Amino acid sequence: MMPGDPQQPRPGQPYQGQPYQDPWQQQYQPQQPQYQQYPPPPYPPQAQPYGQQPGGPPRRPRRTGRKVLAIIGAAFGLIIVISIISAAAGGGKAVPKTAQTPAAQAATAAPAATRSSAPARPAAGPKVTYVVTGTPGADVTYGPAGSSLSGHSPMRVTRKLGHALYYSIQAQLQGSGEVTVKILIGGKVISRAVASGGYNIAMAEISQNPLTGKWEDTQQS
Repeated sequence: MMPGDPQQPRPGQPYQGQPYQDPWQQQYQPQQPQYQQYPPPPYPPQAQPYGQQPGGPPRRPRRTGRKVLAIIGAAFGLIIVISIISAAAGGGKAVPKTAQTPAAQAATAAPAATRSSAPARPAAGPKVTYVVTGTPGADVTYGPAGSSLSGHSPMRVTRKLGHALYYSIQAQLQGSGEVTVKILIGGKVISRAVASGGYNIAMAEISQNPLTGKWEDTQQS
């Protein structure tokens, strides 16, 4: 064993000295650079999502649209209620024409237009009148051609003038006495007859002239 060499353990004897270190290895072993520890630089805070506050759960956005609609609806309802109250307080006063709507003016003018546009009724046509005077109780038969209406004297009957070929009337006495019959058109006497005594008959008849259109006494022709 050379002087300066580390003591080698004997076989079967545990090593009690310091481990061997090579001086050349320690001299040329690369040294690790030493870096100075610096505190981490400050970073800008991250942007938070909309409606989310730091340190708490996200908040729901405020629904301002519904609130605005609710306010507008309440305002309209208040206006309608005020209008109804004002109309009731007015006591049903007539609305001036300047304040009426076009629809109301049209509805007001409709009855007047209907009245003006309605066709005028034709003037009443001429009428025929049967008259019997004299002794009461005479049997009377009258009417247009094709009819046989009956009555007793005295009598006065007016009917609408139609398109019959002729109109007639007759009265028969039931004994003594006198009876007169007349046929009038439009209040004018066209035919007249008189009978007296016994069971005599007074008869009047009229017809219309086809050329002139005038009513004439047929008994005199």
